[in-house]
Amino acid sequence: RRAYAERGFLAARAEIHFRDTDDAAEKVLMVEVDEGLPTRIDELSFTGQQPPAPHQAWAVMGLSLGDVLDRRELPDRIERAEKALRGRGYLEARLSPPLITIQGAKARLSFPLHIGPRYTLEVRGNEPLHAVEVIQSLALPEQPLTAAALDALPARVKDYYRRHGYLDAKVAIERSTLVPAPSPELSHRARARLLFAITPGPQVEVLDVAFVGAQHFSDQFLRDQLASYLEENLPGADFIETVDPHVVDLIASAQERPREVTRPWIEQPDRTYYPPIYDQ
Repeated sequence: RRAYAERGFLAARAEIHFRDTDDAAEKVLMVEVDEGLPTRIDELSFTGQQPPAPHQAWAVMGLSLGDVLDRRELPDRIERAEKALRGRGYLEARLSPPLITIQGAKARLSFPLHIGPRYTLEVRGNEPLHAVEVIQSLALPEQPLTAAALDALPARVKDYYRRHGYLDAKVAIERSTLVPAPSPELSHRARARLLFAITPGPQVEVLDVAFVGAQHFSDQFLRDQLASYLEENLPGADFIETVDPHVVDLIASAQERPREVTRPWIEQPDRTYYPPIYDQ
């Protein structure tokens, strides 16, 4: 019954009985199932705050009135909706599991939603790295922008620059409200900005590598092993990076709408010094 209930058949019944066989020591286990009518979605709503276009949110989630209530699929549907909202700039968006009310064969689903303001991102001082690439490396749509996540962003940007050889990069991130929300329920009408102020500093370049004291393996063998490891773990193995169009939309200063960006020529794994990789 639990398996049927998860799939929307709340009235399912199962009766178990045994049937005799010619051998008194053996019985046949019989399970008779009456699935009953499925419970279907009769009402969909958001509580707390409202998205800018509820019908689009339901479409992304793949939910509509009349659908059978399948609880197994709800976590994936919620995750898709959250990522879609964050990809549109609502970086704080968090959607909770719904409150489900059952009346007969009908179900009402009410999803608590925190959406927050719509963000634009401004990146200053990022050169020679591309602003789009810097923001894309943060994968902002994957997790909601909380206070803790915001505090962690400078370190993540610094690490991205360190992976490109900018070991002394400095990063400051400032959040500001551009347009306040008219009411708590209409927070999606608010606008906010994240300003990324970056000072890359000098790029440290590897000029040569020496394997002092190595006797068992040849110098060339060790160089080949190191080069292979660096290519797997440092930027630069691919000279063209595909750009997520949602990332371009988030960046206020983006004049162009590129589909891909060319990486700087100096981004070659065997010339980039990133201490954690060499330590490994």
